[in-house]
Amino acid sequence: AGVVYGVGVAWLAMSLAAGILAIVSLRAWSPCPTSEDEDTAVARASTA
Repeated sequence: AGVVYGVGVAWLAMSLAAGILAIVSLRAWSPCPTSEDEDTAVARASTA
């Protein structure tokens, strides 16, 4: 049970880091970032 829990926490941390990386890179590369896209990204990250 401890191992499964540890793997789950590690996977969650990796997914969160990947999501933050994606949002940051999208903001950096897109010439005209819209608040709508940012809001949906934040909503997905908070609900995931």
